[in-house]
Amino acid sequence: MDNTTTQMFIARLDQLDEKIDKQGRQIELHDSRLQSHATASVQRVENVVAKIDKVDKLLRGNGTPGLVTEVDRLKQNEIRRDWWIKTLLVAAAAEVVVVVKLVFYKGVSQ
Repeated sequence: MDNTTTQMFIARLDQLDEKIDKQGRQIELHDSRLQSHATASVQRVENVVAKIDKVDKLLRGNGTPGLVTEVDRLKQNEIRRDWWIKTLLVAAAAEVVVVVKLVFYKGVSQ
């Protein structure tokens, strides 16, 4: 090869080397941005998991009755309260029938 061809070849290699360096810097920049986004995403997921854990502790309890247990107890109390109300109403109705019967039969027999 002659000197001119060699110089052109070297110049072309230098251009390609610069392009490769530029591409390498762009890749590093994109990689840095990607890692930053990944870190932010991991932090968001960790925050969501922490919130879910708090809600789970509220619902199930953590050594104390949780909301699920408390609601179940309220339902059981309501069932018992309804039973007592119905029982008292039936007893009161029976008492009214007895009183009416006594008054009616006493009034008829006199």
